[in-house]
Amino acid sequence: MNILGTAVIVAALPLLAASPASAGAGENWYYYSYTVNSGGSDFKICVTTGSSSDHLYGLFEYDPDDNGLNSDEKIGSSKPLSNGDCATWSVGAYVDGDNNRAEIYVATEDNKVQSVKYWD
Repeated sequence: MNILGTAVIVAALPLLAASPASAGAGENWYYYSYTVNSGGSDFKICVTTGSSSDHLYGLFEYDPDDNGLNSDEKIGSSKPLSNGDCATWSVGAYVDGDNNRAEIYVATEDNKVQSVKYWD
């Protein structure tokens, strides 16, 4: 895996503040990364946060709204991460569309997250 970049997660961006309906019972997502086009296989993230405890991080596959007919999909399970922790999800099953890519974003309930580094 090669590092693809760092997504700085910013609460002040209103387009990134909506909660996905597919987050699951008891999970309130507050912050998102921007969408990354993944070729499939494994997708790894490592987080930097000011929080001193674990918070849930989840991976989602973005799908255009299409008048509410095609909602974003949660990839696997949410993972509890703290500062410096990393997690990996398999995203091969989410590759689709004309570009043959999975459009991936990170969501978290951690309101002190500072950045997310990711590898595809």
